[in-house]
Amino acid sequence: WVGGTFSVKQPQQILTEAIENWKPRQIVCLFSGGYDSMCATHLAHRLDTHGIPMATWSIDTKLSADGWIDFVGGVAEELAFNDYHIYSNDKGFAQFCESVRLTGCPRNRQGHTFTYQKLKERAIDAMHMIYKQSTHDKTLFVSGMRRAESAYRANADEHSRVGKSNKVFVAPIVYWTDLEVAT
Repeated sequence: WVGGTFSVKQPQQILTEAIENWKPRQIVCLFSGGYDSMCATHLAHRLDTHGIPMATWSIDTKLSADGWIDFVGGVAEELAFNDYHIYSNDKGFAQFCESVRLTGCPRNRQGHTFTYQKLKERAIDAMHMIYKQSTHDKTLFVSGMRRAESAYRANADEHSRVGKSNKVFVAPIVYWTDLEVAT
């Protein structure tokens, strides 16, 4: 409580705390091309990582609109997102298509979870393995996730480890409103 209003952490503070707490070997910004991930990635690239390497990855789920690859690549170049890559998830897309063919489009939390696993989680696992050199190496994934996005995310952590894995997610704009993102 500061000056009559609640004080929330600034994005750089959240990122710095995540780096200090988890001591990652690699930082990976997840850049989808949307405003949330663009803001989070831009802020991460302005941060002094104290020598921890940073890369930016876009996951091609094969569900994007025409021109998406050119758009994300152009933004990454214009905003100087260093070490930029696109992960193409052909296998996950094929599994998703087969699931839709058999059962229809996902319409609930379980369907969303299955879709996330096939289209994004496997890509994130692959990225982690690219940078991992020893059993204990952690990868810090910078996400544009925000609490204001949904009731499901309303109490999301600033940063957290996925189970017992060495994949850690940080959401530097977790407290931002839609207006703050647009601004």
